[in-house]
Amino acid sequence: MGCLSLLGASVLAAAAGSLHAPSDPVSVADGTDAGTCQFPSVVRLSNGCSGSLITPTIVLTASHCLDPALTSSVTAVHFGEGDGARALSIPTVRCQMHPDYAIIDGAPPQALNDVGFCELAAPVEDIPPIPVIYGCEVEALQVGTPLTIVGFGGTSGSNNDPGNPPQGVGTKRFGAQVLQLLDDTVNDLWMLAPRGSQTGVCFGDSGGPALVELSDGTWRVVAVGSSTHPVNPGVCGGGGIYDLVHPVMPWLEQEAGVDLTPCHDVDGTWNPTEACGGFPTSPSDLGNTWDEACGPHAVSELSETCGPPAMGAGETGGTESTGGDTGAETGATTTTDGPGPNDSTGASVDESAGGDALGTSGTDQQTTTGSAAADDDDSGCACTTSGDRSAPWLLAVLALFRRRSNARRRVAS
Repeated sequence: MGCLSLLGASVLAAAAGSLHAPSDPVSVADGTDAGTCQFPSVVRLSNGCSGSLITPTIVLTASHCLDPALTSSVTAVHFGEGDGARALSIPTVRCQMHPDYAIIDGAPPQALNDVGFCELAAPVEDIPPIPVIYGCEVEALQVGTPLTIVGFGGTSGSNNDPGNPPQGVGTKRFGAQVLQLLDDTVNDLWMLAPRGSQTGVCFGDSGGPALVELSDGTWRVVAVGSSTHPVNPGVCGGGGIYDLVHPVMPWLEQEAGVDLTPCHDVDGTWNPTEACGGFPTSPSDLGNTWDEACGPHAVSELSETCGPPAMGAGETGGTESTGGDTGAETGATTTTDGPGPNDSTGASVDESAGGDALGTSGTDQQTTTGSAAADDDDSGCACTTSGDRSAPWLLAVLALFRRRSNARRRVAS
């Protein structure tokens, strides 16, 4: 999977070399090559890492993918199935590491708070994001729970053996994993390959998602790729270590400036908004095309994973959302072949900046905040404080009471 240098043995020599380098990415080893439009919300970052769209403007990734001491700046994200099959490229306006991100020695070395994000220059409206697991949904994460990892890393390789470099980096792949343990002390999720398989993370998968399918058929992002498995440090396959996202959600939501928890308050309490629904139910489906933004998409009705659905909210429009011309929605140019000189949204492409970075260097990027969330319903968002939300029936009663009061005044006069 993507640029997951997967904090391998080379990190022990971080003083002498880079822990995370675009030329040393990790992928889903022994995984399945993604067909057209499979897991469309999983993206490749311009520096070689992987990531996932969790709202129309926010891409989740690993902090070590954004560490300037380890890798180049992320100037764009690429949708599609790989470097030779890019469908859409969107520039970033800013990326943010967790403030408490740090690397600790070990075999392999591990990153603490290895969760970060990038904000896109334009919203991607036609690809349904897969939201982060939250609130009571986290109870689905038990030892033995099946998970799916997706990324652009290699199929095999080791960062301990110069004669066995990563192979196959840059193609989207996915594979099955089994939850081995949850380490609450450092918010790590350990995974193993299913019996009889060697599927696992490889260099280039850094920042890519570990996904779970909930009992209602909808999917959630659980964690982001961080490291190879300690049983075989620095070697692709056989599981891996991912960083859980939900423990850092208060920080993530505050810094992103948008509501990332439309079904919950930031403390995990079930408090659904009208945006609590329309979640992907079949992200691995084949048969669609990027010309139609991979639509129609199979999505859910209003969610009831932890309680009743949002009161007064309308229907989500059925179980399919119609894809459209994503490029037209975002102002981006849509392409079906390899990267070209103008495959980003209004930004020129400069592949000479290092890795496969697009556009200008990180020091030349414009950083913007604020307006992306202006129209969001922030009732479940840590980034703003909203007033009490009255139920529709209460509003109706109050309106009837006012009409009767006015009528009495008219009779009295």
